[in-house]
Amino acid sequence: MKWIVRVIMLAALAALLWWGWRTFFPSAERRVQKLLHGIAETVSVPAEGKFVGGVLAADRLKGFFTPEVEIAVDVPGETHFNLNGREELAQAYLLARTQYRGLTVEFFDIQVSVASDRETAVADLTARARQPGRQELHVQEMRVNLVRRDGEWRVQRVETTRSIKF
Repeated sequence: MKWIVRVIMLAALAALLWWGWRTFFPSAERRVQKLLHGIAETVSVPAEGKFVGGVLAADRLKGFFTPEVEIAVDVPGETHFNLNGREELAQAYLLARTQYRGLTVEFFDIQVSVASDRETAVADLTARARQPGRQELHVQEMRVNLVRRDGEWRVQRVETTRSIKF
């Protein structure tokens, strides 16, 4: 009977150590995924957002990107735009925030490939945007290039990728 209790205690200790290691020392892939989820949460617009909240969100958004970020987005049937730099990104975000009330953005199916130097990474993901009260759902595949600066991952380039159409 004592050996069963010891085995259970050992298994619980192993599980606790495993959880602690993953929580306090996440892999580069998990750090990139967390960064991308933070971006999606930040660009989502509440239904009743205030201007001050938008300015704070724009400032927070700039922190996810490198100063020389390049964004090339092509939304089929909607628009195509290029942004260069964090300031231009923040201005575009504030403009979009006035047009899209209640926009929810999610990134899913995130596949992260970290380079062997552990200083650059590429994430392929699917972005989904939804507005309340509207039936259409915008889904777009994207490629995100990241670089590690001062120990933190930052987005360097974002571009949409073309889906295969049959």
